[in-house]
Amino acid sequence: MRVHKPAAILFAMTVGLTGCISGIFSGMTKELREHGVSAEATILKVWDTGWTVNDGPVIGMRVEVRPSDGPAFEATIKKTLISRIDIPQFQPGTVVPVRFDPKDRTVVAVDFGGGEASAGAAASGGSGNPYRDRYVRASLGATFLPSPPAPEVYLGTADKLADEIALVENGYAIIGASAVEGGADLEQAVAQGKEVGAAVVVVYGHFDLPAGSNLDVLPYRARPRATAGSPAASTAAGHSIVPALAATERLALYFGKMRPSILGVGLRALDDREKSQLGRKGGIAVVAVTEGSPAAAAHIQAGDIIVAIDGHAIVDLAGTPALLASVAGRTVSIDLVRAGSPVSVTARLNSAAP
Repeated sequence: MRVHKPAAILFAMTVGLTGCISGIFSGMTKELREHGVSAEATILKVWDTGWTVNDGPVIGMRVEVRPSDGPAFEATIKKTLISRIDIPQFQPGTVVPVRFDPKDRTVVAVDFGGGEASAGAAASGGSGNPYRDRYVRASLGATFLPSPPAPEVYLGTADKLADEIALVENGYAIIGASAVEGGADLEQAVAQGKEVGAAVVVVYGHFDLPAGSNLDVLPYRARPRATAGSPAASTAAGHSIVPALAATERLALYFGKMRPSILGVGLRALDDREKSQLGRKGGIAVVAVTEGSPAAAAHIQAGDIIVAIDGHAIVDLAGTPALLASVAGRTVSIDLVRAGSPVSVTARLNSAAP
């Protein structure tokens, strides 16, 4: 086991991709496990703490916790150890299961054994399908067409971000993801895809296939980044590569076919370095533009930074879906920063999906 920063602290820890986390990096104390309140939380911000354990990063998160019986509140989870192949499941906008102390709501930890999809499995010791047990649902505000009888299944490339961008450009949005280790086969990934209504399942890792069968590589390719020199484009490229997976490690991403969205873009939050470069606190980065969408008609490009819509300043990613919903069906101005220069475009937005 390799532990980095600071080297002066020595301890023993067993870490598995099934979420077996203990010690100072989990925050899930015995008291919180036994007496904490389960809830869903949306990740608002993620940062690297500088720690790694067995090559797994220790991250910090700012989350919005939504109790079932009370108002939402924000909290900071200072340290959470995740697998390196779990990284796609811990991004701003993703929904994760948590537990919080009802007497002190600053005490919150990710509940790796909980969550809507895995609650029954956790109670029974596992559903028999590790893709179901390890499923984390995304929350991106997309609405989807009815799911097909069975999803299309493809092998992802080494550039996972480019795969996601290509799918967004072709009208898909991510539903959720599963990172598993050992004892998992392709049929189980497909079964989970059917369960969550996926139109496309993209898998990463090595799968044993029946004799004479093969797994096609994802056929969609992202369009060239028109603003490759922008901070948003360069940062996105720096986080795009899936690490080499061990023989037993597998990752599955589940995508649904979107109904026509209000604007038709894939978005992500700006990091602190980008905000410093741009000299502003607000804004969101465009990482993909859906073909035939209002954004495409307005010539919005991947790498653009959206700073205002219809005169309303963009504060962060979390508030953007509600802002778009409030102006759906209208012709609005959209203020951008493109390669460091201000640009304003006009877009005729789609109506909100029923």
